[in-house]
Amino acid sequence: MSNTPPDDNFCIITQLDFRRPELNTFLEYWLNKRADRIFPRRSEINPAEFPKLLPWINMYDVLDGGRDFRVRICGTALTEVIGFEVGGKLVSEIDPPIARRIKLTLQAVLEMRAPIRATTSRSALPGQDFQGSEVCALPLSSDGTDIDIIIVASLLDTRK
Repeated sequence: MSNTPPDDNFCIITQLDFRRPELNTFLEYWLNKRADRIFPRRSEINPAEFPKLLPWINMYDVLDGGRDFRVRICGTALTEVIGFEVGGKLVSEIDPPIARRIKLTLQAVLEMRAPIRATTSRSALPGQDFQGSEVCALPLSSDGTDIDIIIVASLLDTRK
């Protein structure tokens, strides 16, 4: 699956061949925690086990079957890029260009019931000092069946 909205080059990709080794490591971590189950539980995810990614990690609660999402955690590097704290906010309350990409990514995880990769070569916000990003979004489940949390690592590409 590749979903490219007409207004930019944002893509959601089910083939998980990440360019960034940190994202491959993050996916491997999730796969190890999952073991032989469909999804790992949130309680099994220990952020201390991926400290270099912490500034780039967001975690979202799935609300109303994916109609909206609440930002549970927003990494410090991502908060700095956005320019304000989004922890505790609904995705629907965030600036539309950012919210659209977040929602497309999270809804793809729910639809596929699997990890996804998202990429873009342009920032959703004007005036940023990065040109794009690569994202690894991973489903978590409290009961082992229903996805109720999605953890996302978003690594930014600096301008050349």
